[in-house]
Amino acid sequence: FQTTCTMRYERARWFNSSKRTFSDSGKMAGIFWDLDGTLTGYPNGFVSKYFEFNTFPGKCNVSSEHVNGVVCGAADGSLRVRTMKVNNQEPWQLDGKQMNVLSSSGFDQVSYDFFKVKGWAFPMVENQTYDMRVNDPNDFQRLSLQYSVRPYVMEAHGYGAGPSYTNTTPKSEDVLVHLNYTDWRDHFDGTTGERLSRMPTSDDPFGSFSMILRQDQCDAFNLTESAQEKCGGYVNDTGLEL
Repeated sequence: FQTTCTMRYERARWFNSSKRTFSDSGKMAGIFWDLDGTLTGYPNGFVSKYFEFNTFPGKCNVSSEHVNGVVCGAADGSLRVRTMKVNNQEPWQLDGKQMNVLSSSGFDQVSYDFFKVKGWAFPMVENQTYDMRVNDPNDFQRLSLQYSVRPYVMEAHGYGAGPSYTNTTPKSEDVLVHLNYTDWRDHFDGTTGERLSRMPTSDDPFGSFSMILRQDQCDAFNLTESAQEKCGGYVNDTGLEL
């Protein structure tokens, strides 16, 4: 299906079928959430559109049963796949451009959606790190990130009415997102969570963020001595202060 929603499945049965799901190869595709393992073989298993950046060894794999998709799961049901929605972007020149997404498992591009999201939406594997940048010379001045929706993350799901079925219970979830920001002419700060002087961790409040000045990028600019001293590590400054 061509949407960004998550569809929950349980107690599925198959008869003479070699294909179980089909993920649209277009701009968007949602997430199949297998609550009890009857769809993917994993309790709390997930199927989403194939992106190379989600092919983490030992966590996700490609299966002929799931066309254009990647299957992610863990034997103990601890893995989660959620939708990351990126929109409310400024300037308008970013509209319609591809989003470059990189992880330890690979690189792929996410297409812009003009109708439903008016931005980008794609699946992410929880507890992984992603580098994201709009494929355009302009840096963002404003950008909103939404990780899934509250009921999926914070509420229990599933039949849960007997020894054969168990509820999917909430757990602590996080992803680490790196957003490249080169143009310092505009004020850069977050509006949710805490601004830190170190890399955020799962123990920090939701939305916590920080800035790092990478040494190789600092060397390309004629920075003041005070700014140069901050290169190479995380800083507790806004773009305007720098």
